[in-house]
Amino acid sequence: MHLQVIAQADVDDALDAAIRALQVTAFPRTAEFREHRFFRHQPRAGDVLVLAWEAERLAAEAALYWSRATLEEAGASRLALACLGNICSDPRGDLRGAGYASACVRRALDEGRRGGAAHALLFCQRTLVRYYERFGFCTVDTPFRFTRSDGSIVASGHEHGMALALAEGARWPRGSLELDVDDF
Repeated sequence: MHLQVIAQADVDDALDAAIRALQVTAFPRTAEFREHRFFRHQPRAGDVLVLAWEAERLAAEAALYWSRATLEEAGASRLALACLGNICSDPRGDLRGAGYASACVRRALDEGRRGGAAHALLFCQRTLVRYYERFGFCTVDTPFRFTRSDGSIVASGHEHGMALALAEGARWPRGSLELDVDDF
């Protein structure tokens, strides 16, 4: 296995096609991945992908989006978050369950720590909660809102938000958070 960390801005057409092919296979009901490699959030400077390769085959990925979340109950204080999304592995054959996605998550968490994020944040389906708990993530009942690219703000429709402290002594805040990124 070879891990590659690449800035979203450095993804060329061939790699974009490989990433979208993986996502369409892993998330067949998510129409957005047929058109582009991100869900709703438009990648920004500093956002990266962690890719796991087996020989020339893309086996898994995790996207890392940086957010400065506004904690509304604390006088609009800001919180640095490393947001993880698009975590998947190739569900076909020999690559499923071989640790590729886990390696991507661990590397994305390392990138988040190096980048100074206080916490990592992700959203998942109920069936994946135990998987992310293995990395130390905990379910949080925080109300989340996302800032769309047009400036509008929408409430999160996600079932399970999970957070992990990346900075020593960091505690997950109470109250609602407004993320400066769109739904990821």
